[in-house]
Order: sequence, then structure tokens, then C-alpha cells
Amino acid sequence: MHLWEVSTEDELVKNAKSEIMEILEHNLDTAEMALDIYKDYMFILKERPRIEKFCQGEHSIEEYITEIRKLEETIRSIRKNMPFEIRMNMFLIDCAALNQELIREC
Repeated sequence: MHLWEVSTEDELVKNAKSEIMEILEHNLDTAEMALDIYKDYMFILKERPRIEKFCQGEHSIEEYITEIRKLEETIRSIRKNMPFEIRMNMFLIDCAALNQELIREC
């Protein structure tokens, strides 16, 4: 209300906008790299249809036990190895919620 209008075509505004975009792009690229820590658990996202198909077939009790143990081991691995949060320059990634969702899916 008490400030004068600044044109979006002003050189200072253009430079500031450009610098902000560079900072955001750099930080988003860095945040994307944080996803790599979950690469060993990406299979969980496709596991439900595979397990449903497995359960429709006829299998021995040992095969069921093997599948259950594999999922239980995955749950233990998530609980042991995955962080609760990842702090970055501009982001705080709440991994606890993501970890719980992966565990629930298992």
C-alpha cells in the first residue's frame, strides 16, 4: 500500500527471478537424488498384484512361507536402514510417513 509499483520488466526484477529459478532448480535436482535411497524398495509398489496372483495359484506351504519371510525381511530392512527424515537446504522430507506406508504395503 505504501510502496511504489515495480514493473515485472525491470532489470532487477528479471535478475532476481532468474536467480531464484536457478536456486529452486538446483534444490529440486538435489531433492530428486534423495529418492535414490528408496531404490531397493521400489518393488513394493508393484508387489500387491504379484502377491494376489501368487495367492490364486496352488503353492506349497514352503512357498508361502518363503514369500512371507521375504516381506518380513523387507519390513525389518526398512525399519533398520531407512531414515526418519532427510534435511536439505530448502526441504525437509518426512521419511517416517513414507516408511510406514511401505511397511503397511508389505
